[in-house]
Amino acid sequence: MFKTRRDSQAGFTLIELLVVIAIIGLLSSVVLASLNGARERARDARRLADMQQLRVALELYYSANNRYPNYSTDANYFLRLVQGLAPDHIAVLPSDPLWAGQGNDYRYLSNPPIGYVLLLRNEANNTWCRIVSASGLPGWWGNWPLCSSL
Repeated sequence: MFKTRRDSQAGFTLIELLVVIAIIGLLSSVVLASLNGARERARDARRLADMQQLRVALELYYSANNRYPNYSTDANYFLRLVQGLAPDHIAVLPSDPLWAGQGNDYRYLSNPPIGYVLLLRNEANNTWCRIVSASGLPGWWGNWPLCSSL
């Protein structure tokens, strides 16, 4: 009998499409936010694994030389500048997965006959933490919390 406008035009209205697009955008932002947290945790796990490899390499160096390697003389104590570890005791010196070559890269300080401190930036809580050798090392780096306590 009478044709209604809905019968003659199939499809969605502009409002319906905008609502669907808004819902998709909201869901995708929630998913991306949760993925970023997982990425941070994965990078922090890699940092701790790198530190464990470095501890083994430093102990191998100590066994071979009866001392720990000297730290770099630059103002930042960057690990990448330490001489003598790679390639004999570790294949390649690791770098931070996010901040490689930047101000937040791994740090190393030593008192060669006594011990060493490794310093890394924990991304999840945005703080520095330290890993010390068994004998420890006095100094201002002791102000940072141990990585195991984070």
